[in-house]
Amino acid sequence: MTKKLLFGILLSMLAVVLYAQLSTQENNQDLVLLDKSPYDFGTVSELGTTTMFRFRNDSKEPVSFLKVQSHPAVIVTEWSKESIQPGEIGEIKVTLSQVGRRGFFSYTITVITSNNKTYKIVVQGESDGKTPPSLAQYDNSISFYNGYAAIKLNGKWGFININGKEITPLKYDEVSDFNRHGIAKVKLNEKWGFIDKTGKEITQIKYDDIDLERRFINNIGFTKVKLNGKYGFINEDLKEITLIKYDDVQNFNEKDFIEVRLGDKILKIDRNGNETFVRTFTEEDKKAEKEWEDYFTNGMKMLWD
Repeated sequence: MTKKLLFGILLSMLAVVLYAQLSTQENNQDLVLLDKSPYDFGTVSELGTTTMFRFRNDSKEPVSFLKVQSHPAVIVTEWSKESIQPGEIGEIKVTLSQVGRRGFFSYTITVITSNNKTYKIVVQGESDGKTPPSLAQYDNSISFYNGYAAIKLNGKWGFININGKEITPLKYDEVSDFNRHGIAKVKLNEKWGFIDKTGKEITQIKYDDIDLERRFINNIGFTKVKLNGKYGFINEDLKEITLIKYDDVQNFNEKDFIEVRLGDKILKIDRNGNETFVRTFTEEDKKAEKEWEDYFTNGMKMLWD
């Protein structure tokens, strides 16, 4: 046998082995999606349009859905909480709230399992942009976000769920969207507080202002509130982790702490409310703060003039 022939045989054998390995890697998914993806909802005109996705466990071990992530307009209302045994099927129910956004849409839903594998589902369709009958009775409404929509009647705001049921009285002066933690801020008689997805007021409606910007509470686990001209901080459980005593909030570090001013001291506040002295608030700091206030005030005047 010549060297060239032997070399060719070895290359062929290597190619077969590599192909087998790649094929195994490509098919090395424990769950098999039994339903079509992308799934086409067609034309959507009413609340609560729903479909079901089924996954079969083709592995030899139990697998469970650990996390299901989606665009806030795609509401994953329910999925199998029990472990999916080998050969059995787990389901994910997807409810779409695309009402009010005219045109084509396409969203990806990411499913993460207990063995750290990731699966993708795509849903798509067309929104006619018409006001659905279940919203026609209100003076105004805001598109659904995380499963709930703000609705307005006779100058007051409240919320409805994906089935069109009111979960709060229509009594608030202002409201925000629900965030991913299932809370929204509401304003009543010039004061702010929080409600949960059942519509229950889970804090006193007492704050002059609340910062519910998602990047703060999501990344560092707490956010600021304001009362009587002073600032304090609440955690994800909406518990006050500091006294409401700080004169200003200086800087946000999105991982570990918030920098604040208390009198002539600059302090760091961590997610447990602990204080660490940073430095003294100098005359240069005062000047810079005044310049920023003037810049902001003048900018707002230009915006509204």
